[in-house]
Amino acid sequence: MKKISLSIVCLFFIQFSFIGNSYCLNHEKNKNVDECQDLKCVRTNIDEINKKIVLLLSERMQYVIQAGNIKLKNNIATAEDKLRASQVINQAEKFGIENSLPPGFTKKVFEEIVKGSMLYEQKDMDKRKVKD
Repeated sequence: MKKISLSIVCLFFIQFSFIGNSYCLNHEKNKNVDECQDLKCVRTNIDEINKKIVLLLSERMQYVIQAGNIKLKNNIATAEDKLRASQVINQAEKFGIENSLPPGFTKKVFEEIVKGSMLYEQKDMDKRKVKD
């Protein structure tokens, strides 16, 4: 019964999602790391985690676009906000270290996420300015 319900939710999500390329993950819980005794198991679980990361990035980007919409309504012409970018990167780095990631790893990842998000947001804002 649980698998059927999840399938219906996934179909509903795909039909009505604002994400252009919705993907419904295998909702079975990933195996505990210690349960994986071969590379196939490890790689399968990594692949599923990667899909979840991509979905979260896609969801994050929807908020980035919404931030751009709000900025345009408030006559803010640029997506760049150095103070906010620094806060996001530093918070992520701190959280990463608290969760046993190597120092600097999360910072590098979030520097790229923030940079890419600002570029994407600015491109969308510029496109909307032209339409108005």
